[in-house]
Amino acid sequence: MSEPFAKLSLWAPVRRDGLRVDEVEPVGLIRFRLGLGAGDLIDIVERRTSIALPTTPNTIWRSDDQFAVWLSPQDWLIQAADPDAVVADLQSTCKDVSCHAARVDDAYVVYTIVGANARPFLSHGCSLDLHPRTFGATDSARSLVSGVPSLIVRAPIADGFSVHLGAEFKGHMRRWIQVSAEGY
Repeated sequence: MSEPFAKLSLWAPVRRDGLRVDEVEPVGLIRFRLGLGAGDLIDIVERRTSIALPTTPNTIWRSDDQFAVWLSPQDWLIQAADPDAVVADLQSTCKDVSCHAARVDDAYVVYTIVGANARPFLSHGCSLDLHPRTFGATDSARSLVSGVPSLIVRAPIADGFSVHLGAEFKGHMRRWIQVSAEGY
């Protein structure tokens, strides 16, 4: 007997004039948190890992293949080219203080939203003002997207965003994207 749902596709990328939405399985994501009083290690961490940890709320630092997003004071989401080496460096650098560094690839799913209609599309499910005057190229923010707690990051290209959310919400977000994209 064949599985009745085996051939159903739950996801197809969105391709519309002015809107492209893709689902990306993140690779190399690290959650890094320093304990209270360990803020003086930020410079040392940056030197050892070549990753600049933003200290300004809701900002992102990027290089060609890495980024670090400020989540809260002394708490970051990092994507690294060699995540295991970065985690080892973070743990070694911070071994004498309270800290946490761990791979979290499996905990997230990422949607890239690009094109001239990316901002109005994302604004349809989010209460943030995403206009470039208020949400610039180095900005990020936590918000709800279609009721799902998400991290919205401005993409390095014009008219682009990435939305990071818990992998457990993948099905909900896929459906919301498919339904909402019909209007674009």
